[in-house]
Amino acid sequence: MGRKPVPKQKGHDVHRIPSLLGLWALDENGDVAGFVDGTYPDDGSAPEFAHVRLLRGRFPGSRLIPLDGAEVHDRAVWFPLAYAEMEDAPDAERRRWPYERVAEARAHWPQGW
Repeated sequence: MGRKPVPKQKGHDVHRIPSLLGLWALDENGDVAGFVDGTYPDDGSAPEFAHVRLLRGRFPGSRLIPLDGAEVHDRAVWFPLAYAEMEDAPDAERRRWPYERVAEARAHWPQGW
């Protein structure tokens, strides 16, 4: 882990990568926030959210982070979000049913944020 450079060149569209699982998750500064441990939906269609397992901060755990604006650089997904915003995102594991987690995430992240 550690500091990665902030992307200077446009990365690959997350929707063109076969799988995001296991890729590092970087915040807007290029710092490692955690890693991608899942996506929603996971039915083969274009994913809307990444389950990001946070590795630092006061409340580590898996969060639902929108993939809008995210880019893939090497073995990492860069999110245009501050780490604090990622940490405040809805917990991907707190709800029993996936549709409840997604509804909460959609309410938290207004469309076109």
